[in-house]
Amino acid sequence: MTLQTNWNLTKYFFSGLDDPRLQANIDAILPLAETFAKKYQNSINTFTTPEQVLEYYADYEKMSHEMGTGSIYLSYLQSLDTQNDAVIKKMGGLECIFIEASSKLLFISQEWKELGYDRIMAFANDTLLADYKNALVSKADNLKYVLGEREEFVLNEKSRALGVVEGLREELTNSYSFEIEIDGVKKTVTDEEIRSLRTSPDREIRRKSYESLRAVYNSKQAQITLGNIYSGIVKDWASDVKLRGYTTVMEPRNTSEELENEVVDMLLNEVQAAYPLFARFIEAKRKLLGLDTFYNYDTTAPLGSIEKEFSFDDAVKLHLDTMKDFDQEFYDYSVDMLESGRVDTFPKYGKRGGA
Repeated sequence: MTLQTNWNLTKYFFSGLDDPRLQANIDAILPLAETFAKKYQNSINTFTTPEQVLEYYADYEKMSHEMGTGSIYLSYLQSLDTQNDAVIKKMGGLECIFIEASSKLLFISQEWKELGYDRIMAFANDTLLADYKNALVSKADNLKYVLGEREEFVLNEKSRALGVVEGLREELTNSYSFEIEIDGVKKTVTDEEIRSLRTSPDREIRRKSYESLRAVYNSKQAQITLGNIYSGIVKDWASDVKLRGYTTVMEPRNTSEELENEVVDMLLNEVQAAYPLFARFIEAKRKLLGLDTFYNYDTTAPLGSIEKEFSFDDAVKLHLDTMKDFDQEFYDYSVDMLESGRVDTFPKYGKRGGA
């Protein structure tokens, strides 16, 4: 098996920012929205048959797929290098186009609201629409949070500013580098690398990793910038909660996850009730580690003294052997991802954590 250690975006998307196919994809976004609007505006609220709804979803999914290809490509490029100015500029222009396209499609939520809860639920229970039942039930449950078209237009336009704020946070935090000394050698590492050291069996390395993180995130500049970014995001969220009539600040997230507020509250209450149990766990871990004092960097300490390092090739073999023993289909998926350039392996400056 030939391992590919970098994403092969050319194979699945475009050859680069100057690929004319990318610009053609971006140029097609607004016409796609306009074509969809021409077909369905003043039509959704008159749906009477499941066949109409099925055709609507087929057209909507096709439009969304064709619209999203360029956006996904740029998102992947940005994941590989959040500091790339050319990608940031291209993504900023694309976001503005998407906001304009969203404005052209605001009628969709309005007309589903006009169609009404009972009729949507009737469609949800139709066997022809079984694949869309969950989407239809969610749509019906969320009708009460849909505002008038003018209000939705204003909120959609407001999202431009929030997108800038969220982009700033990601660009800023992924630009951070961290200093740490290991075995007498000073190193500069990425956020992902410094966080991985928090699970080191060496207590001194764990301590240094935590202190290195704090030195960056607790700096005056970071506190001012990130604090104001967070404040802006919270205020925007709170205004949406109030305007849409949610009962709590958590309800929008609960609703998007299709969970009742009471279910989430029950979970949080049980977690809170288990605090003493966690305290017992910490005390037991302190004893097992043989420590007189227990600091926050000890919570991530591994138990036991066995330490083994794996090369990338050994780690891949272990993963594939495990997948093969578990399920052949999972194994085939894993091999395909590793051979087809769908895994980007190594950390680097500016790369989004987890990418």
